[in-house]
Amino acid sequence: MPSADSTAEFLRALEATGFLAADQFHALKGWVQLKHPDTQEIARELNKRGWLTGFQIKEIFRGRGKSLVVGPYRILDLLGEGGMGRVFRALHTRLGREVALKVIRREKLANPLTVRRFRQEIQAVAQLSHPNVVMAFDADEAGGDHYLAMEYVDGTDLTKLVRDRGPLPVPVACDYVRQAALGLHHAFERGLVHRDVKPSNMIAAKTGQVKVLDLGLAMLNEAPGGEDAARVTQEGFVIGTPDFLAPEQAQNPLHVDTRADIYALGATLYYLLTGKVPYEGSNPTEKLMKHVSDPPPSLLRRLPNAPPQLDQLIQWMMAKDPKARPQTPMQAAGALAQFVPGAAANPYPPPASYPPAGLPIGSVDPSGSSQIFRLPQSEAPARVRERIQGSGSRATLFIGIVAVVLVGVLGYCLYRFTLMPDPAPEPEYANPLGMKFVLVKPGEFLMGSPETEPGRGPEEGPVGKVAIDHPYFIGMTEVTSGQYQQIMGKSPAWTAGRVRGGTEWPVETVSWLEAQEFCKKLNERDRGRRRGWDYRLPTEAEWEYACRAGTDTAFAHGAELLPEHGENIQLPKNELPEDEGKPKPTEMPSKVGASRPNAFGLFDMHGNVSEWCLDYYERGYPEGVRTNPTGPATGDLRSVRGGAFDEPATRARSAARRGMQPELKDRGVGFRVVLAPSP
Repeated sequence: MPSADSTAEFLRALEATGFLAADQFHALKGWVQLKHPDTQEIARELNKRGWLTGFQIKEIFRGRGKSLVVGPYRILDLLGEGGMGRVFRALHTRLGREVALKVIRREKLANPLTVRRFRQEIQAVAQLSHPNVVMAFDADEAGGDHYLAMEYVDGTDLTKLVRDRGPLPVPVACDYVRQAALGLHHAFERGLVHRDVKPSNMIAAKTGQVKVLDLGLAMLNEAPGGEDAARVTQEGFVIGTPDFLAPEQAQNPLHVDTRADIYALGATLYYLLTGKVPYEGSNPTEKLMKHVSDPPPSLLRRLPNAPPQLDQLIQWMMAKDPKARPQTPMQAAGALAQFVPGAAANPYPPPASYPPAGLPIGSVDPSGSSQIFRLPQSEAPARVRERIQGSGSRATLFIGIVAVVLVGVLGYCLYRFTLMPDPAPEPEYANPLGMKFVLVKPGEFLMGSPETEPGRGPEEGPVGKVAIDHPYFIGMTEVTSGQYQQIMGKSPAWTAGRVRGGTEWPVETVSWLEAQEFCKKLNERDRGRRRGWDYRLPTEAEWEYACRAGTDTAFAHGAELLPEHGENIQLPKNELPEDEGKPKPTEMPSKVGASRPNAFGLFDMHGNVSEWCLDYYERGYPEGVRTNPTGPATGDLRSVRGGAFDEPATRARSAARRGMQPELKDRGVGFRVVLAPSP
């Protein structure tokens, strides 16, 4: 794009897309004539107003606006890509429905085999209708692009979930794999084999529902005909992922059945529980050889406290011989049900050959004790059984109880004085940099704003009850320019060097990434902080809970923002957006702590500078009661709260929120930090 007139060029490219309504584009042009911004400032404004996504803005800026329209779909974001093509989040412009749009790579179209495989995928997915399989809505060709429109699931794939949060608890991991098995059984009943089952092809929605993704390798059980049928290394043919591949699939990918998917489910379960793939190797070939020749991995070797039956179940699912595994995904799902509280009883019990020979199988303790499993009496050591049954059983029992109590006391002391986070009894905390923090106690509040609140945006609802179940300290004020300089070496704030005493003004013109780096370095600097507590950005829920300070009005001081509150915001009252510009905006933020504090003793929660939050931004909240919500797992934007000095008062309400790209900087955006228990 020519640098001489990049702003005008960008506006022309934007207008050509037709993505903005006439009144929106007219309003944007008026703002441009008033502010004389560069293209980056226009991008920030479009994001701030929620008119375009970050991905759309980048593509339009690069002159690729036309590529954002595929048939009746308008592309919103890039979700991922693979060998076959790219997957986008898109909107059906007539139906208003968000979908996951898979577009085949154009360079692949010269290969008839690839086109045939893509059409097979469309036909295969179109047959499926199950709550644990992603649904297919539409398939067509437009402008040379073959595409498949599928159900868009707002969630996180299981690979990312484990990488972000670590290994999953036994009930959660087993439930996720059980649900995937139910979806695969539905595919099996229609003659389909997935052939690429792995954690990244399973997505966990925020509701806890798991759906199997990317049946891109699914084929009818008969191998493709013709002279290419017998070739394992056909061009464009992918046999699967080495970390989760069944031995028979590594040897002959065309002649496998649903039992290969069951093997991959067992490998996936092992990964979810341990965070490790079943077989390590320096290259794919080495991993494939281990799948073929090495015995199934031992879960108990990595998780000694795991139920023995679960270890046996994984080994059953990952047996080298397909005949020694569960014979259908439903049978695997039934075996997993015993580890999932509330799951239906197992209608498909394991065969007599389960577990593998030489491995004792435990039983569920019917007494409901704290032990999940216990061995049958026949497996108990004979000497122990004799002592319990003999005349000395009472003395032995007494000694055992005393030993257990002593071990418990010593274990608790070790935990309390080495691992357990320190409590937070004092109402305030000050660190060596002079940053003051206020203790916020656990509690509940209504997050979001009612539809009747003036200035409310659709992204602020629906209103829902949110519980914060942990105490945390939050900065009494925004991070100042001086504090930022002490940690980072230099302050980017506009006030730094321009205002006498500018070190006491909030730091601004700082990106989310820089705020994160500040928290990281602050943790390294303040080694004397409470044990088991870390500095970080607040979540949106923590921020709004602290901002409201027990209130449910638009502002912490009432329904309107009055002049005597002292917040440095453009409008003295809670006027509507059409009243913007009266009176004249202020030119800069004010010194921290100059406003009236809320009931928690926090300053500048409304106005001065907007504040970065930890969460990814989403346009609206999920329904229902939530505990410690943290927003979506991925996204282009990070959440910004609190309103700035150059914005109307409606932007500074307790529930007002917007999204902003994490690498962008703005004179009106700063941050404050929390000191909270480590995850």
